[in-house]
Amino acid sequence: LRQPYLFCHLSMILLPHLARIGVCTASIRSFTSMTSASSNNENVILRNNQKNDIVLATRRNNITATPRHPVTTVLIHGLDSSSHTWRNILSSLSTPALAIDLRGSGMSPLGNADRFSIDSVVADLKRVLEQEGLGIGSNNNNNRNPFVLVGHSMGGRVSSQYASKYPSDLLALVIEDMDIRSRDTTTNPIPVNDDGESLRGFDRKFASKEEAVSALIASGYTNERVLKWFQEGRVSPKNIEGKDCFWSDVNPEARFLAYKHILCGEHGERSWREISKQECNAFPCHLLVAGIGSACTDQSVRDMKELMKDSDGSCTGKARFSVHEFPDASHSIHNSDQNNFM
Repeated sequence: LRQPYLFCHLSMILLPHLARIGVCTASIRSFTSMTSASSNNENVILRNNQKNDIVLATRRNNITATPRHPVTTVLIHGLDSSSHTWRNILSSLSTPALAIDLRGSGMSPLGNADRFSIDSVVADLKRVLEQEGLGIGSNNNNNRNPFVLVGHSMGGRVSSQYASKYPSDLLALVIEDMDIRSRDTTTNPIPVNDDGESLRGFDRKFASKEEAVSALIASGYTNERVLKWFQEGRVSPKNIEGKDCFWSDVNPEARFLAYKHILCGEHGERSWREISKQECNAFPCHLLVAGIGSACTDQSVRDMKELMKDSDGSCTGKARFSVHEFPDASHSIHNSDQNNFM
C-alpha cells in the first residue's frame, strides 16, 4: 500500500520543479542562514482591512525569491496550532518559505463565526497569496508564479480544497498526515455539547498565565496539554496593541468551527476527486503518513489511490500520487522527525 521512504525530504519534492526551470541543484542543497522566524513579520495587531476581509498573520524565512531560488513553499498548520509550528522548517529551508495563520488561529482574528467555512478559509489564503505575488491573480498581472503547498493535518484538508479550486497556482501538493475521511464533530476529543455556544467569542488574550490556563482547561483541554503549550510557545507572553499579556495561538472556538465546517462532511473526498480529474501533467501530490498515531487509515489511503486512477481504470494517474511513510514519526511529522521530513 505504501512505500517507506525514510528520506523522502521536502527538499526532494522541490528539486524536480527547480531543475525543470533551470535551477542548479547544488545551489538548492546549499545552506543559507536565516533570521529567527518568531521575530519576523509577526502581526500583533488584530484587524480587518478596509473591505472587512480578515488580515492573516504570516511568518517567513529571510530568503527572497530570485532566479536561483524561485520556488516558494507555503506552509499551512493544523488544529490547535499556528505558523509557529513551522519555525524550525522555516529556518532550515534554503528556498523561500511562507507560513500562514489561518483565521482564528495564531495571530489571525477569527472574524464572524457565522461566516466560517472551508470556502472562506480558502478565500483568505488566496487573498494573502495574491498579495505575496504567488499563484495567479490580479496583483501579479496574471503572471504565473506557482508554489509548493504543504498542509499539516486539518491544514492538509484546507490545502486540498485550495488545490482543487486553484490548480494552476501549484507546483506540488504535500499533505502531511491527513486522509479524506469525514470526521464528525462527535469525534472531536475536546467535548462540546452545546453546538459551540459556550466557546463563542473566546478571548485569547489573558492578563496572566494562570488566567490563560484556567480558560483553556474550562474549554475542555487537559492541564497537561495546556502546560505543554506554554513550553512549546503556543501560549506565550506578548505585547498586543501596546499591552503586555499572555496570548494563545490556540483557539477552542476555531477548533470547533474547523471540525464542523472543514473536517466534517465530504470536503476531503470531493476536493480529492476534483484533483484527480486534472490533466496528467498537473502538479504531483504527496501524502506523508506518520508511523505513530497517524490520522490516516489504510482504507482511506487506498481510496485516495483509487480515486487518482484515470477514468478508464488505468493507473497512469498514480504517477501523480506518492505515499511516503515515516515509521518513527508521530502525527506532527515535521516536528517529530524533522530531519527525514526535510
